[in-house]
Amino acid sequence: IATGRAQVVDHRTNAKLKVSFLNLWDWIYLFSGDYWIIELDQHYDWAVAVNPRRDSGWILSRSPYLSKYRLAQLEKELRSHGYDTCQWVTTIQKGGYDERKRLCEIRSVFSRF
Repeated sequence: IATGRAQVVDHRTNAKLKVSFLNLWDWIYLFSGDYWIIELDQHYDWAVAVNPRRDSGWILSRSPYLSKYRLAQLEKELRSHGYDTCQWVTTIQKGGYDERKRLCEIRSVFSRF
């Protein structure tokens, strides 16, 4: 489990954040990185947070499982933003996927994407 602290840096959209995962003494967070929210579910059930350098990011979900259809849609959106979706992998977790799978492989399930 990763725990981080995010600070909004673009108050107009609230979509650009500085996030730090290095926590000292439970109150000092060091070495922050830029993360942008590029996709957000209207009910806040999932979000896509990416590094603008295109070298990391997450698909975050309130539930441990997103449908393959939803993942294929998000994969398409990530590709449109220039991300290599073969570098993104699903996470093994209880109630979710039971194997690591590259996001670009999920796209092949829905050839229209």
